[in-house]
Order: sequence, then structure tokens, then C-alpha cells
Amino acid sequence: MKKNYKRCYYPIAVGLLLFSIFCIRYRTLALSAHPTGLDGYYYALQAKSFAQTGKLENPDTAPGYYLCGLFAFVSRDAIIGCKVYSALASTLIALSVFTLLCSLCPTQSKKPLLGLLLCAAIPSSVQLSVNYINNQTGLYFFLFYASLIIHLLHARHQRRPTLFALAAVLLILSLLSHLITATYSLFFTACIAYRALPKKITLPLMVGIVFSMLYVAARHYPRFAGIFSWTPTIPAMSSFMRSRLDWRLIAELSLLPILCWAACIYTTIVKKRFIPYIGAAFLLYFPFWGMNSLDMGYRLFLSASPCAIVLLVHLLHNPRNRLTSLTPAYTGALLMCVAGIVTSSSIYDPQNDPPYEYYRTVANKIDIGDDSLLIAHLGMNHVYTYYQNLRMALNYVPDFPFRKEKLWRLAYGVQSTTVQHLFPEMDTFEFASLVQPIDRKYLLIREDMWNEYLRREQPDIRETRRNWYNPATPRPKFIR
Repeated sequence: MKKNYKRCYYPIAVGLLLFSIFCIRYRTLALSAHPTGLDGYYYALQAKSFAQTGKLENPDTAPGYYLCGLFAFVSRDAIIGCKVYSALASTLIALSVFTLLCSLCPTQSKKPLLGLLLCAAIPSSVQLSVNYINNQTGLYFFLFYASLIIHLLHARHQRRPTLFALAAVLLILSLLSHLITATYSLFFTACIAYRALPKKITLPLMVGIVFSMLYVAARHYPRFAGIFSWTPTIPAMSSFMRSRLDWRLIAELSLLPILCWAACIYTTIVKKRFIPYIGAAFLLYFPFWGMNSLDMGYRLFLSASPCAIVLLVHLLHNPRNRLTSLTPAYTGALLMCVAGIVTSSSIYDPQNDPPYEYYRTVANKIDIGDDSLLIAHLGMNHVYTYYQNLRMALNYVPDFPFRKEKLWRLAYGVQSTTVQHLFPEMDTFEFASLVQPIDRKYLLIREDMWNEYLRREQPDIRETRRNWYNPATPRPKFIR
């Protein structure tokens, strides 16, 4: 009777925890009336386009956009739909950590529960839900894929072909979701293949995986330029990170790499297996990422956190210690995790998002036709597209031909009188057809007129105009 009781209350408790995590995460995202994060409106416009037209505004294979669109269709609001899906994705990451630890530690029911709570309590889970929906999507697909593969390797199942087919689907979805999770999936698959398959199959498979990773790295080489550090570093060692991130996030992203490396080195020494453990440490926490911007290294450290929790719990797993009782240390850890989950909303501050309400006001003043293309800085371009009938906007100079009378720019920090002073040959009517002041900060100007203005402007002033707010470079090929 006691065992049956435990079998009953355990899944109920896990289900209630997952529901609570979803509610807390959604409440966090609902602190802002707008989408959250720098790319929030990009997800929203993709979801809005898919819900209204059945296709994405910017074609993409990432499943996260389509899932956002599905929830936008159900909720009849793209912003709410994205937030619901992001909260669900964050919850699914915690669930996938739980299932993976169940596969790795089948006799330790309390360790998967601890992993679930840790995953939901860490500050990076909030940051991922606020900023990186595609990363979240790829993470839970990867972790579910890994848990299913390990389960199939450890247990004889009557439905092995069906489950292997499901694993293949999860692998494909993880590969499509994001480059980070695609790399995780390929590395995990290579480790499993090296261990489980015959050498005549393993060798070509490993070669294929290595070439796939090299191809992806070569294709996206411009993205990696200038983001490395000459010395090993963690966020706590970076003044840039300390000045911009919550101290709890700094502590997590600095402590987890140290623990992960220590556990992997110790396990390598004990088991004398280099590739799966040191390889995992390098993959999750490559020590030479630059920490002077919220770019690649920062995103990789955020994405690594759920995987690091699984790795640490697994490497610290002792089959002889089944944790059949609630020890004081275990109980304290659970309570700390619960407290972290309850207070996780404070990690997100809507004031750190772009001024979306102001951007919306500016975007609503622009009327240049549905067949036009607007060049505007990142954030503003997505807000404009979302609220202006899904009109095209880029935060780059387009790398394709476009009719000059339909190509406009939202210039920042330039007054119309300054521009007009350099075009004395134009009458007021002609100038007004090419240049329209929006407010004190923004100016709508046709792109050919903008380029001519820069050519006539003084060299020192011209250089100050070419900044992040006034995009001057063509769209990189790897973005396509």
C-alpha cells in the first residue's frame, strides 16, 4: 500500500510543480505589456504573420516561430501567444531535465526532482524565457531526445522502432531550433554512437558529424569574429557583465562552469575517459569566450545551464546511495530551490527592455506604403513591421536590389533643418517629399537622399552618423 501511495503522489507532486512553474514564468513575462527582450517583437511579428497568413514574415525553419504562431492563433493575440509559449517552453525544459535524470538515475527518484527544481530556480531560466525562445525550444527538444535515447539503451522495449523514430524526430527538431542545441545534439549523438555502435558504423558517422560541425562553423564564421578572449574568463571576472547583469545571474553563470569543469576533470581521472567528459566541459563552458558583450559567450553560458545541472547531478550520482529519506541537506536544497522559483520574477526588469511604447508611437507615424522597405535600427524595425501591416523593415542596408523610390530610412539624431541646409537647390515641396520629421530624435528620409546627405556632410560629422542607430552595413549572409 505504501509503494502504491508513493507512486500516486509523486507524479501528482511533479505535475503541480510544473503547473506552478508555468504560472510563475508567465506572470514574470506579463510584467510588460509588450514582448520581452531585444528580439521580442521579432518573435511576435513572426507569430502574427503565421497566425494570419499561414507563413512566416521572414522564412525560417526554426520550430519556435511556428509554435509561437500556433499559440498566437489560439489566443488571437501574437504578444500573449509568444508569452504563453515561452512560459511553456521554460516549463518543458524543467520537465526534460527531470526525464533525462530519470533515465540516468533510475533508482534515485529524489535526484530528478532536485534537478527539476534547480532548473526552474536558476536565474538563467528566466533570462532564456525573456530573450531567447528559440534556444528554449531547442533545449527541451535536445534534452527529451537525450532522455529517450538513454532509456532505449538501458531498457528492452517492445516499441523500440517507434521510440527510435520519435527520437529521430526530436533530434531533427533540436537541429532546426538553434545552432547551439544543434551542436549539443551532434556531440551527444557522437558520444552515444562511439559507445554503442560497431566501429565500421561509428567511424563514418563520426566523420560526418565532425564535417557537419565544421561546415556550420565555416558558414557562420563572421558571427564569431571578435568574440573570443585570450585568457580563460567567467562573467564574475568581467566588469562589463557585473555592471549589466543581476548578481544572482552572475553568481550562477560563474559557479556552474567551475563546478562543471571540476566534476568533469575528476570523472575523467577516475574513469579514464577523456572525450565524453572533458569534451562536454569544453562544449558547455568553453573558457575563452569574450565576456565584454551580451553576445555569443553570454548566450552559450545561458543555454548551458540546464545541461550542466543534468551533468552535475549525474556525475555526483552514487548508485549505492538511494536517498530513501529526506535528509536535512536534501530538504534544505529543495526549500532553497522553491524560494528561488517563487522569487524568480524579480530577475526580469521591464525597464531593461527597449522603450517599446515609444517605438510604437514613432512607428505609427510612418506611412510609406505596403510595398516599401524601411531601414531602422534593431528593435524599432520589428515594432514597425508588427504595427504597420507587416511591412518590411531591416536593421541593415539591404543586400538585394530595391526600387529607390520605395526604400526609406528612419534616421536617428538628425534634424530636418540640418539636412535641408545642405540641399539649397531643392524647393520646400520637393524636400518635403523626400524628408519627413517624426519627432526630435527621428527623421524619415528616402535612402538615396540619406546617402547624398552623408556625401555632402563634413567628414567628422558623417562618421558620427554611421552608428548602431543608423545602420550602414549590408545584411550579413549568415543571417539568411
